[in-house]
Amino acid sequence: MPDKIYVISDYLNAQEKRLDKIRRELQTVSEETSIQGNISWHDNFEYEDGARQERMLIEQMQQLQQDMARYVICDVPNNAAPTKVDIWTRIRILEINLTTGVDAEKEIDIVPLGAEDFKNRKYHYLAPIVAPLMGRSIGDTKTVRLPGGQLEITVLGIETLN
Repeated sequence: MPDKIYVISDYLNAQEKRLDKIRRELQTVSEETSIQGNISWHDNFEYEDGARQERMLIEQMQQLQQDMARYVICDVPNNAAPTKVDIWTRIRILEINLTTGVDAEKEIDIVPLGAEDFKNRKYHYLAPIVAPLMGRSIGDTKTVRLPGGQLEITVLGIETLN
């Protein structure tokens, strides 16, 4: 897992809302579990279920907090001409499927988490097809293993994404 997780502001806001929702759920479950625990200590299914839900919510909250501590807001950069594949770049690639031999030239936009739109070829920087290309320059070739087979990808062009 990377030290930093690059996200857009909207993604951070959505995760903060998710964290607040988990906190509210945890408070509700904790209150209900406390009431159930006071009713009877013997074979109290509701208490056990509530305690299990509490543990699950605490784990979710802790994981989300750990992730959020690594978030870095990544807004659109200046228009300097990039020399390496990075976030907020559009890359032109030659993709050769080593299983079928079929090749295709494609353009891919690389964005932070929360800005991806796969239908429009906007991939976040951790996507399996993009992550191995990060930091590469024009002319670099990398073999990438994906569920659909092995691809040989050559970076043909890099430009700033507007």
